Amino acid sequence: MERYTGPVLLEGQAAAELLAQVFVPRLLGERTPETNAQYRALFSQSRNPFLDKLGARVLPRSLGIRDDPTLDEYAGGRLLGGYRVDEDGVPAAATNLVEAGILRALLTTRNPVPGMAVSTGNRRANRPVPSNLLLTSAAGSDAQEMRAEFMQLVDEYGLDYGVVVRRLGNRSMKMPSAGLPYSFGESEKVESANLAFKVFPDGREELIRKAELVAVSDAAFKDIVAVSATRTAYTYDHARDGITVPLRSSAPWVTISTPDLLFEELTMRRPVGNVPRPPFAAHPVFDDQDR
Repeated sequence: MERYTGPVLLEGQAAAELLAQVFVPRLLGERTPETNAQYRALFSQSRNPFLDKLGARVLPRSLGIRDDPTLDEYAGGRLLGGYRVDEDGVPAAATNLVEAGILRALLTTRNPVPGMAVSTGNRRANRPVPSNLLLTSAAGSDAQEMRAEFMQLVDEYGLDYGVVVRRLGNRSMKMPSAGLPYSFGESEKVESANLAFKVFPDGREELIRKAELVAVSDAAFKDIVAVSATRTAYTYDHARDGITVPLRSSAPWVTISTPDLLFEELTMRRPVGNVPRPPFAAHPVFDDQDR
């Protein structure tokens, strides 16, 4: 697959990782440092655009997001990001971040940010960090309904196939990069898809050896057309994107509970550079006598 623009279904880990890589950083209310003109342009890259979007729609009206460190379980999934008191000494409490698609709050510490003068009790590792992040839905579709809507969109786009992504690269497994924790551009660099398939109208699936999502921005999340009734609880450590902690093992845990996400339109392409070819010969097969 050289290039694809059309409906993309993200299932399980892939849905949670896309949220973690693109959407979650925008939910953190962190102050931009006051500095001189020499560094002002540099730090302006780290200003969260959601600081100016409180009260604006950031998701479909059927979706919401809640951060709740008081929970140990949600919809049958184990949540590992909880705690009782944050590092500012603020008791843990649930925070409704997005209600009916509208951004209502950001996760903050005792350092106030514009529009958020009170801490939400989320200071961990010296900055605001989510705990248990729940993407909630007014109504979810079963697997058959999701696949039917997916293939209907593929047909409307006039494509021969759609793409389903089941696993994205885990940014937590990479060495932290140098520089600012986040750089908020119009789109964010997303890790390559480690497990993706072309899905044809007859139900046949064909493995895509290597592909990456390109130009994914927070605006793309407003074009989610369907979510599943089933959910995935996905836990990762928050030592990523240049965020450093004394020991990586002491990085705070974050759990995202999310349904599968059907995007009306995303762009995927073959990664730039050399892509390793698969082995020429298959793995050897042994019978019981050989063993």
